[in-house]
Amino acid sequence: MLVTNSTFRSAIIDHLQRTFTSPDVATVFVFCQEGSGKEHTSIDILKHILAQLVYRKRSLSYATSSLYYSESLREGTASPKAYQNAIRAEVNRFSKVLFVIDGLDMLSDKERILGRLQKLPQQAQLLVTLRDMSGIKPVDNPGCMSVLAPPEDIGLYTLSRTRRDSGFRKHIGAKNPDLKLEDDIIHAVVDHSHGM
Repeated sequence: MLVTNSTFRSAIIDHLQRTFTSPDVATVFVFCQEGSGKEHTSIDILKHILAQLVYRKRSLSYATSSLYYSESLREGTASPKAYQNAIRAEVNRFSKVLFVIDGLDMLSDKERILGRLQKLPQQAQLLVTLRDMSGIKPVDNPGCMSVLAPPEDIGLYTLSRTRRDSGFRKHIGAKNPDLKLEDDIIHAVVDHSHGM
Protein backbone atom coordinates (compact mmCIF):
# COMPACT_ATOMS: atom_id res chain seq x y z
CA MET A 1 0.00 0.00 0.00
CA LEU A 2 2.38 2.73 1.20
CA VAL A 3 5.71 0.92 1.49
CA THR A 4 8.81 1.68 -0.56
CA ASN A 5 12.09 -0.22 -0.88
CA SER A 6 14.38 2.58 0.27
CA THR A 7 17.58 1.30 1.86
CA PHE A 8 17.73 4.28 4.22
CA ARG A 9 14.20 3.76 5.52
CA SER A 10 14.71 0.03 5.82
CA ALA A 11 17.89 0.62 7.82
CA ILE A 12 15.97 2.70 10.37
CA ILE A 13 13.24 0.08 10.74
CA ASP A 14 15.75 -2.79 10.92
CA HIS A 15 17.72 -0.94 13.59
CA LEU A 16 14.61 -0.27 15.70
CA GLN A 17 13.41 -3.87 15.41
CA ARG A 18 16.85 -5.24 16.38
CA THR A 19 17.18 -2.80 19.28
CA PHE A 20 13.68 -3.28 20.72
CA THR A 21 13.13 -7.03 20.66
CA SER A 22 10.70 -7.27 23.56
CA PRO A 23 7.20 -8.42 22.59
CA ASP A 24 5.99 -5.51 24.72
CA VAL A 25 7.50 -2.96 22.28
CA ALA A 26 6.01 -2.41 18.83
CA THR A 27 7.51 -0.68 15.81
CA VAL A 28 4.94 0.75 13.41
CA PHE A 29 6.02 2.20 10.08
CA VAL A 30 4.26 3.95 7.23
CA PHE A 31 6.04 5.20 4.12
CA CYS A 32 3.98 7.69 2.13
CA GLN A 33 5.01 8.25 -1.44
CA GLU A 34 4.02 10.18 -4.53
CA GLY A 35 2.93 8.56 -7.71
CA SER A 36 1.21 5.55 -6.17
CA GLY A 37 -1.85 6.30 -8.31
CA LYS A 38 -4.15 6.90 -5.34
CA GLU A 39 -4.52 9.81 -2.94
CA HIS A 40 -4.04 8.40 0.54
CA THR A 41 -6.08 9.87 3.39
CA SER A 42 -5.79 9.90 7.14
CA ILE A 43 -8.20 6.92 7.25
CA ASP A 44 -5.81 4.91 5.04
CA ILE A 45 -2.90 5.71 7.35
CA LEU A 46 -4.91 4.95 10.51
CA LYS A 47 -6.05 1.59 9.08
CA HIS A 48 -2.46 0.73 8.20
CA ILE A 49 -1.26 1.65 11.70
CA LEU A 50 -4.04 -0.30 13.40
CA ALA A 51 -3.36 -3.39 11.28
CA GLN A 52 0.32 -3.35 12.28
CA LEU A 53 -0.50 -3.00 15.98
CA VAL A 54 -3.01 -5.87 15.86
CA TYR A 55 -0.57 -8.03 13.91
CA ARG A 56 2.19 -7.36 16.45
CA LYS A 57 -0.02 -8.33 19.42
CA ARG A 58 -1.76 -11.17 17.52
CA SER A 59 -5.07 -10.33 19.18
CA LEU A 60 -7.63 -7.52 19.27
CA SER A 61 -8.47 -5.10 22.03
CA TYR A 62 -12.16 -4.65 22.82
CA ALA A 63 -12.16 -1.26 21.05
CA THR A 64 -10.65 -2.72 17.86
CA SER A 65 -12.98 -5.70 17.92
CA SER A 66 -15.95 -3.33 18.28
CA LEU A 67 -14.66 -1.16 15.44
CA TYR A 68 -14.33 -4.10 13.05
CA TYR A 69 -17.72 -5.46 14.09
CA SER A 70 -19.48 -2.12 13.56
CA GLU A 71 -17.79 -1.71 10.15
CA SER A 72 -18.95 -5.16 9.07
CA LEU A 73 -22.54 -4.34 10.07
CA ARG A 74 -22.59 -0.98 8.32
CA GLU A 75 -20.58 -2.14 5.32
CA GLY A 76 -18.59 1.06 5.38
CA THR A 77 -15.68 2.82 6.97
CA ALA A 78 -15.80 4.11 10.50
CA SER A 79 -14.79 7.65 11.39
CA PRO A 80 -11.14 8.66 11.89
CA LYS A 81 -12.01 9.24 15.56
CA ALA A 82 -13.14 5.60 15.90
CA TYR A 83 -9.83 4.46 14.39
CA GLN A 84 -7.91 6.80 16.67
CA ASN A 85 -9.69 5.31 19.70
CA ALA A 86 -8.91 1.76 18.54
CA ILE A 87 -5.25 2.68 17.96
CA ARG A 88 -5.13 4.24 21.43
CA ALA A 89 -6.49 0.99 22.92
CA GLU A 90 -3.90 -1.05 21.02
CA VAL A 91 -1.05 1.29 22.02
CA ASN A 92 -2.10 0.87 25.67
CA ARG A 93 -1.39 -2.86 25.35
CA PHE A 94 2.34 -2.16 24.85
CA SER A 95 4.95 -0.58 27.11
CA LYS A 96 6.30 1.38 24.13
CA VAL A 97 5.24 1.93 20.52
CA LEU A 98 7.66 3.51 18.06
CA PHE A 99 5.98 5.14 15.07
CA VAL A 100 7.99 5.96 11.94
CA ILE A 101 5.91 7.97 9.48
CA ASP A 102 7.96 8.96 6.44
CA GLY A 103 6.86 11.55 3.90
CA LEU A 104 3.81 12.77 5.78
CA ASP A 105 3.73 15.88 3.61
CA MET A 106 2.62 13.66 0.70
CA LEU A 107 -0.85 13.52 2.28
CA SER A 108 -3.38 16.28 1.70
CA ASP A 109 -4.69 15.99 5.28
CA LYS A 110 -1.25 15.80 6.92
CA GLU A 111 -2.17 18.16 9.76
CA ARG A 112 -5.15 16.04 10.71
CA ILE A 113 -3.18 12.77 10.88
CA LEU A 114 -0.30 14.44 12.75
CA GLY A 115 -2.76 15.88 15.27
CA ARG A 116 -4.29 12.45 15.84
CA LEU A 117 -0.90 10.79 16.30
CA GLN A 118 0.23 13.47 18.76
CA LYS A 119 -2.78 12.69 20.96
CA LEU A 120 -1.78 9.05 21.48
CA PRO A 121 -0.72 7.85 24.95
CA GLN A 122 2.64 8.74 26.40
CA GLN A 123 4.32 5.44 25.47
CA ALA A 124 3.84 6.26 21.78
CA GLN A 125 6.93 7.89 20.29
CA LEU A 126 6.81 9.52 16.88
CA LEU A 127 9.44 9.96 14.21
CA VAL A 128 7.80 11.87 11.38
CA THR A 129 9.67 13.02 8.31
CA LEU A 130 8.50 15.77 5.99
CA ARG A 131 10.10 16.96 2.81
CA ASP A 132 8.25 20.28 2.94
CA MET A 133 7.32 21.91 6.26
CA SER A 134 5.36 24.78 4.67
CA GLY A 135 1.97 23.08 5.13
CA ILE A 136 2.51 22.22 8.81
CA LYS A 137 1.64 24.74 11.49
CA PRO A 138 4.37 25.07 14.12
CA VAL A 139 3.49 24.18 17.70
CA ASP A 140 4.95 25.66 20.90
CA ASN A 141 7.34 22.76 21.54
CA PRO A 142 7.38 20.73 18.35
CA GLY A 143 10.38 18.52 19.03
CA CYS A 144 11.25 19.12 15.38
CA MET A 145 14.63 19.13 13.81
CA SER A 146 15.21 20.17 10.25
CA VAL A 147 17.66 17.87 8.50
CA LEU A 148 18.75 18.66 4.99
CA ALA A 149 21.94 16.90 3.98
CA PRO A 150 24.10 18.44 1.28
CA PRO A 151 24.41 16.33 -1.88
CA GLU A 152 28.10 15.68 -1.16
CA ASP A 153 27.27 14.07 2.20
CA ILE A 154 24.56 11.91 0.66
CA GLY A 155 26.99 10.84 -2.05
CA LEU A 156 29.70 9.94 0.47
CA TYR A 157 27.22 8.03 2.64
CA THR A 158 25.88 6.13 -0.38
CA LEU A 159 29.41 5.30 -1.54
CA SER A 160 30.40 3.99 1.89
CA ARG A 161 27.26 1.85 2.09
CA THR A 162 27.71 0.42 -1.41
CA ARG A 163 31.35 -0.44 -0.70
CA ARG A 164 30.26 -2.54 2.32
CA ASP A 165 27.30 -4.23 0.64
CA SER A 166 28.42 -7.56 -0.83
CA GLY A 167 25.19 -7.92 -2.86
CA PHE A 168 25.76 -4.54 -4.49
CA ARG A 169 29.41 -5.38 -5.13
CA LYS A 170 28.35 -8.54 -7.00
CA HIS A 171 26.13 -6.49 -9.32
CA ILE A 172 28.85 -4.06 -10.34
CA GLY A 173 31.62 -6.66 -10.35
CA ALA A 174 33.46 -7.84 -7.26
CA LYS A 175 36.96 -8.19 -8.74
CA ASN A 176 36.80 -5.59 -11.52
CA PRO A 177 34.01 -3.20 -10.51
CA ASP A 178 32.32 -1.07 -13.14
CA LEU A 179 33.18 2.30 -11.59
CA LYS A 180 31.06 4.22 -14.10
CA LEU A 181 27.99 2.15 -13.16
CA GLU A 182 28.75 2.70 -9.47
CA ASP A 183 29.10 6.44 -10.07
CA ASP A 184 25.85 6.55 -12.07
CA ILE A 185 23.99 4.76 -9.26
CA ILE A 186 25.37 7.10 -6.61
CA HIS A 187 24.43 10.15 -8.68
CA ALA A 188 20.90 8.75 -9.16
CA VAL A 189 20.53 8.27 -5.39
CA VAL A 190 21.75 11.82 -4.71
CA ASP A 191 19.46 13.28 -7.39
CA HIS A 192 16.40 11.49 -6.02
CA SER A 193 17.10 12.07 -2.32
CA HIS A 194 16.22 15.80 -2.34
CA GLY A 195 18.33 16.30 0.78
CA MET A 196 16.87 13.36 2.70
